[in-house]
Amino acid sequence: MTFMRTEHVEALLDDLRRFGTDTLGVEAKAARDALPSKLWRVISAFANTKGCGGGVVLLGVDESSGFAVTGVAEATRMQDALVTLCDEKMHPSLRPAISIHEIEGETVIACVIEELPTSEKPCFYLELGPTGGAYERTGDGSKRLGEYAIGRIYAEQEQPQHDRERVPSTSSADLDDKYVQLLLGFVRSEKPRYAQLDDEEVLRRLGVVDKSTGHLTLGGYLALSTEPQMEFPKLHIEARVWPTGVPGVAPDNKRFEAAPEFDGPIVVQMLDAIDWLQRRLSDSFIVNDEYRRTLDEFPRLVLREAIANALVHRDLHPSTRGEAISIDLYPDRLIIKNPGGLYGAVKKDDLGVETVHADRNAHLMRILAALPVRTRGERLVENRGSGMVTIAEELRKAHLQPPTFEDTFTHFTITIPNQSLFDQETTSWLAGVPGLGDLTDSQRVALALSKQKGRVRNAEYRSATGVDSRVATNELGDLAARELLTAHNERGGRFYTVDPRLRTDPATDDGAAGSTPDPGNEPTTDPGNEPTTEQSGEDERRAWVLDAIDRGVRVNRPYVVENLPAAPIAAKRLIEGMVADAIIRFEGATKNGGYKRVPPPEPEPTLF
Repeated sequence: MTFMRTEHVEALLDDLRRFGTDTLGVEAKAARDALPSKLWRVISAFANTKGCGGGVVLLGVDESSGFAVTGVAEATRMQDALVTLCDEKMHPSLRPAISIHEIEGETVIACVIEELPTSEKPCFYLELGPTGGAYERTGDGSKRLGEYAIGRIYAEQEQPQHDRERVPSTSSADLDDKYVQLLLGFVRSEKPRYAQLDDEEVLRRLGVVDKSTGHLTLGGYLALSTEPQMEFPKLHIEARVWPTGVPGVAPDNKRFEAAPEFDGPIVVQMLDAIDWLQRRLSDSFIVNDEYRRTLDEFPRLVLREAIANALVHRDLHPSTRGEAISIDLYPDRLIIKNPGGLYGAVKKDDLGVETVHADRNAHLMRILAALPVRTRGERLVENRGSGMVTIAEELRKAHLQPPTFEDTFTHFTITIPNQSLFDQETTSWLAGVPGLGDLTDSQRVALALSKQKGRVRNAEYRSATGVDSRVATNELGDLAARELLTAHNERGGRFYTVDPRLRTDPATDDGAAGSTPDPGNEPTTDPGNEPTTEQSGEDERRAWVLDAIDRGVRVNRPYVVENLPAAPIAAKRLIEGMVADAIIRFEGATKNGGYKRVPPPEPEPTLF
């Protein structure tokens, strides 16, 4: 249980005022005389949201007045009411860390709600039950969890058996004999006790064929049948190629280029998708000329592990069988998304850093592990649990940016950047960093990451460099002590940003390391100087926001989260970056206001 200190509350208030809205991990309420009647929604959302780490409720802070500190009238009574709400009206009962602070001459209550373990979710308001009283955090608000999400939460508390379901009207005659013979040959060579059994019995023992009916199991059907899409048309991969970094922003009114749908048994889907992607990516990957000679094609292992992960860990619940795995290819990144969030004890922060393993589809995995399909030395399932570590290592060896992950109750998404960590712009910027020669290689990676992505966390640093947690903590702390990075605390952990004195104006190329951007100037683009490919992804996202503002759309953080095809945290950081760079600012009351362009500064008066 972590209690807030007064300086931490003040830092949270500064952020709320700066961005003009609640954040993913902080909610402010005026609550002068009593608790808000719907406060349970926020409490439920903080306790439920995956990877959020919980959140902080500030009572005595009025959001509608620009987060003015208005105070609570009777702090002790309010604290008791909070304890009663969390203990008696929520299920399971919560034990928040409640602290009272004097800020700006008023009394403010900070209530820290920890995220619950998966085994104890969902947290819901007892009076409404789980289907009406369970919420999750999205952007700066809370929304009710749907029945599917709640079902997924409960399903994670026991081993799913969907891959063992029988597929009616199927039999071993529907299997692809080539793959069956590979399977049987491998199993009999590895397990001598199977050598004396006939083929049908081996298939039954492996779970390919249902023992009681002779029908194929869903796992066996997906792994070994000639055309599983005959029964399940959407259990395949669908791909799209986007011409710009943001969907909807495209020349000639062409939104996206349709790509092949990858059908067939799982191994065929994987190999076909890998071959197609590698051709596309090897034609367009973005690297610094310094590294081009060592990277003749996009790392195949990265594609194999990412696609195999989506295929073998996708949710097979009946309600998800109408949704395909999606591949979205942009000029600067590849996004692979599958139904079903992370399963079991696997946590997002461990991905790419530690070998973690839990099988949602354990019977399907058993079949695939015995299928020795090899192409260029590949195998669909090997070194189980190491896939994300392999992705991070291969990207690191290729001098590409590390992957990012998004995990919700309903989906898992991996984003693989298609550009160099040390592009020309970043390399030039690093050359002007004071004391660069005294830094380790991994510390230079930290600076490059924080410049390109806006911030860097300990887990991202470890994924990008391969150092352990202790080294990462020490090296990031050293960068902060050198005043090259600035440390920030929030729910979910500490993150680091480039020290303001090292930032350059993101809209121009004439900044130099050590310069400070003029916060009053709106970025401009020289029509004759097109942005580099490395800059285009972020520039296009910012252009998308500005275009919406110019069209009169009320742009607030929920609008960006819902309409920008990126993880909610990425949309949040996009807005934060544009505010920090004085491109936009929040105007109006919080509930009805929105972001507007920052106007150019008034010209200085002249004497004549």
